Amino acid sequence: MGKKNELLSLIDRMTKVISAGNAPIDHDLEHEFRMMVLSRHDVGEKLAALLPTLIPRTTKDELRINVALSLLSCLLEELRIDMERGREGAEERMEYLQSALARHVFAEEGDPNLCAAVGRSLLESRVEILPAIQGANRQRMLSFPGGNEEAAPIDIDTFLGEGLREMGCTDPYQALDLILEQTGLMEPEYQIAMIGEMLNSAIGRLRDIGALMLFHPVKDVRTAVADMLARAKGESLSPETLRRLIIVRNWFPADIRKDLDVAISNARRGKVECATLKGSTLHSISATTIDGAGAQSFWIAVGEKNRFELCNILWKQGVGIIDTFIHPLPSAKGVDRFLAGLPDVMCFASVDPAYIDRVVGHALAVGAAHDGAPHRGLLQIAEILGTDRWQAKPLDPLRELGDLRQELQQSEPELLSAEAVAMALDESADWPDWQEFADAWFEDDSLVDRTVLGAMKGKGRRKEEKAVGDILSEVLEPRRTVWLERLVLTALWLKSQQSPPIPWSRMFHVAAAVAAGSPLKDIPLMHSIAGVSYEAAMERSGKGI
Repeated sequence: MGKKNELLSLIDRMTKVISAGNAPIDHDLEHEFRMMVLSRHDVGEKLAALLPTLIPRTTKDELRINVALSLLSCLLEELRIDMERGREGAEERMEYLQSALARHVFAEEGDPNLCAAVGRSLLESRVEILPAIQGANRQRMLSFPGGNEEAAPIDIDTFLGEGLREMGCTDPYQALDLILEQTGLMEPEYQIAMIGEMLNSAIGRLRDIGALMLFHPVKDVRTAVADMLARAKGESLSPETLRRLIIVRNWFPADIRKDLDVAISNARRGKVECATLKGSTLHSISATTIDGAGAQSFWIAVGEKNRFELCNILWKQGVGIIDTFIHPLPSAKGVDRFLAGLPDVMCFASVDPAYIDRVVGHALAVGAAHDGAPHRGLLQIAEILGTDRWQAKPLDPLRELGDLRQELQQSEPELLSAEAVAMALDESADWPDWQEFADAWFEDDSLVDRTVLGAMKGKGRRKEEKAVGDILSEVLEPRRTVWLERLVLTALWLKSQQSPPIPWSRMFHVAAAVAAGSPLKDIPLMHSIAGVSYEAAMERSGKGI
């Protein structure tokens, strides 16, 4: 069976599983695709060539193309992570994939719906859009009737305003997604010129959408939008846009925040009244644990009677808010059924609102510090919840540990005894094996690979022991602050629950040991994490290290 047919066979089997009403994620099939990605560098070419052949004509075909697109997202994520982890050949594979997509998907005769879907996958994957995609997409758009070489459409009100009206699109966030799907792959200069036309449009709705381009995935575009908002006439901003700018002003780096403050002041001088912020009834709040990659999801359900919305926020250590989605559900039972299906694929628990507020604020501060921006859906979620209290405020692990210690001293001083500390540290050795919150706690990057390779090439019989020791000293020790933050956040996650899997005080003691500078080899949890990291490196290499 050829490689292309093998890939198609996998897609068909995944489609069959989903259409039979089984779980949306089959881990065996997902693992099969991951192994295909790892072992066959031409998977990107094969998948790109296959996508146009799967353009749907029936309902079954729609499920099939959605499966293929989900595999594309998985491939993009795999390559992005490998690039972040410095894996050899990852950048070349990303270039190869985007070149293949440019040739097979974004050709002049490319299907517009497929181009939009693939464009959405590229934008949501947070990868750099390379010139091959930009050039192919530009030529495709210039081939449309009325296409031209100018930096922006001649009449933005006709080009976008009438188009959105014909589609019946009245929601600014939906319109933002549609516009990004069509233009987000173009060169930044084109997009900046187009957004400038939107902000100067006679159509208020287009101006509102243009302001939301503050959340564009490309930094240069975000910066230009903030500058244009600061130079716009204050009265041109709608009450809704003014409210949004007030909510998000400190979600961004200092240069953008300065421009937003000017825009807000101009609007107030222009007598623009801030729109009222209304929220829905809170149903439930849940949060996953923080995994080994530093990622954590929040699930917030709001609504009443026959209209509910399940909001998801995903953030990552060192990056910020990286993704969001909003899923409508018809009832509270629908929300409960949806959440009941999650424990099979992730470790999560009900938490109090204060925990979400604290961590979202920290994630926003992290994103701003790295000159980034939160995913655009976060503002929509804030409006659904009716909250304007998410302020970018970094978490200080040492201060948090001090507060937690003081709380224990006041309420349960016996939990600070030497015996309690020793018991917590000893128990922590088993957490990666027995506790769901720690089952993905390991390091997996090129530094681990090199460290393990060096140990396994050495002489002697105790190579595994040396590899684990080297991971502790060469990988985990330089990342002590990252793991300290993770442990402190997990302690707060445990503390916010009514029935945590372990008492939060035990996680506090492990975090305190890491904060105190104790050798990591003497902290059982960190030793176990090094051991799991060694095992993951050996498994990835097929034991060929």
